[in-house]
Amino acid sequence: MKYARILAYVMSQPWAMEPRKMQAMVEALIIKASGGQLPFNVEADNGGVPYMARDAKVHPNTANKIARAPGSVAILPVRGVLSHRMGSLEESSGNTTYERLGHSLRQLKANEQVKAIVMDVNTPGGTTDGVLEAAADIRSMRGGEKPIVACVNVRAASAGYWLASQADDIAVTPSGDVGSIGVWTMHQDISGWLEQMGVKNTLISAGQFKVEGNPYEPLSDEAREAIQADVDRWNEMFIADVAVGRNVDTGDVAKDFGNGRMVSAEQAVKRGMADRVATLEETLNRYGASLYGESPQRRAREARRDLMRAQAH
Repeated sequence: MKYARILAYVMSQPWAMEPRKMQAMVEALIIKASGGQLPFNVEADNGGVPYMARDAKVHPNTANKIARAPGSVAILPVRGVLSHRMGSLEESSGNTTYERLGHSLRQLKANEQVKAIVMDVNTPGGTTDGVLEAAADIRSMRGGEKPIVACVNVRAASAGYWLASQADDIAVTPSGDVGSIGVWTMHQDISGWLEQMGVKNTLISAGQFKVEGNPYEPLSDEAREAIQADVDRWNEMFIADVAVGRNVDTGDVAKDFGNGRMVSAEQAVKRGMADRVATLEETLNRYGASLYGESPQRRAREARRDLMRAQAH
């Protein structure tokens, strides 16, 4: 019963996450709650800590205004399951909190050495708690001379796309996809499982609906209606934010943005869900930066310089 409370929490929350990922999470929790061991170890990511693309100096004659400006391009990882707060779990599991993401964005926006911010996005989505505020944070900071660019590398699902859609520009790597717009939750009646373990729960409450939807008994029709209304409310807010972020009507989002499905990179651009198909490196190149030590602009400049020297001799 170690993970029973966590399991109950997960099952009672509305999620903006791919159903497949959620199913895997629930199955893992059930295994742990039953005393089993998972057949793998979760490797830690870098915890969402921003880092600078190497050689972010730019060619002074680059056509793009941002690429011409001196400074660095900051890469901000947005990876794993998204949530409001997870404390040390974030560091150890490679997940991202909305709170830390907003804090990092504000720091990078205030850093005079940073000329552009690229969010390196690869997430199945996450909780609805905190996502409205995180989306509003990104939306409030976009525009101006320091763009916030979302590079989907390779997946921005559900809450991940909710956030990416608020950026100035969205690039999706060729093998990537975006979407899964929608909100869902689940109810599991675990009373039979607990009975087999010799556990019987008696709920004592005040307030007609205080323990509505609990996992220790079947879901009533009245509780189902209330949960559905909550899911619908979150879905409407999701669609509204995407519409604002992408500058389209809510009807277009509901009709053309996958309707809960993931959409491939090329189709996402055609439908207006993204702006271009490009890898992370190509996205950095647009701003005069590179992951590989030297930007194309600098290589081109040095090649021209070498040619001029050769012609002079």
